[in-house]
Amino acid sequence: MPSEREKMIAGELYRASDPELVAAHLRAQDLLARYNATAPIEASSGPKVRHRLNPNGNRQLNHAIHIAALGQISHNTPGRSYYLAKQADGKSRKEAMRCLKLRISDAVYRQLRADAGH
Repeated sequence: MPSEREKMIAGELYRASDPELVAAHLRAQDLLARYNATAPIEASSGPKVRHRLNPNGNRQLNHAIHIAALGQISHNTPGRSYYLAKQADGKSRKEAMRCLKLRISDAVYRQLRADAGH
C-alpha cells in the first residue's frame, strides 16, 4: 500500500493531515524562511531572550520581503495591525518588523504551495 506522500506525488487522493506530510510541510516552510533570511536566530544575552534575523540567505529575496513589510506598515492593512499589535506586546520596532517579515514569508510559502497545487 503506497504512503500518503507517494499518493500525493502520484496525483491521487491523500490525507493532508498525515503526520509525515505535516512534518515535511513544516520543514519546507522553515527552510524557505532560512533561505530568505527571515528565520529568527537566538541572540540572547543573560536572562533576556532575544531573536534576530539570520544574516545569511538570499539577500535580494529578503530585501523584497522587507519592502513588502514597509508597504504593509505604511498603509492601513492587516500587516500594519499585526506590526502594531507586536509593538503593543512589548516588542521593539526591529523585533516587530522581524515578526512581520516572517509572517510575510509564511504567506509567500502558502501561495507557492497553492500555485503548485498542493
